[in-house]
Amino acid sequence: MRFLDRFTTTASNSAKTLSERTSDFIEVGKLNMKRRRIEDEIIEKYEEIGQYVYGRLKKSNNVSREELYQQLKHIERIEEKIKSLEKNLVEAKKIKYCRACDIELDDETRYCPICGKLI
Repeated sequence: MRFLDRFTTTASNSAKTLSERTSDFIEVGKLNMKRRRIEDEIIEKYEEIGQYVYGRLKKSNNVSREELYQQLKHIERIEEKIKSLEKNLVEAKKIKYCRACDIELDDETRYCPICGKLI
């Protein structure tokens, strides 16, 4: 009977672990897709800026700094979204990073081998 209890417990724990890992993989996949969409937004903004500058220079040899500034600020906001998503990805992947020098670390690492900071 003891063997059957251990077997049942082990099988249950294995199923739970598999379920958690599957959920983690799905979450990572969703975050990666969202990041790609946001990166595509940046590419579109770059194209808009390029078309704007080209069109203005071709017509009047004059580019409005204010309009460019607004476009650049929009790109900066998009980049902030990407940074936020990257933090979520790190958490979802359960990867350790050094906050001081931003390098990826092993799970067992307690101190950064580059800067010596406590993780």
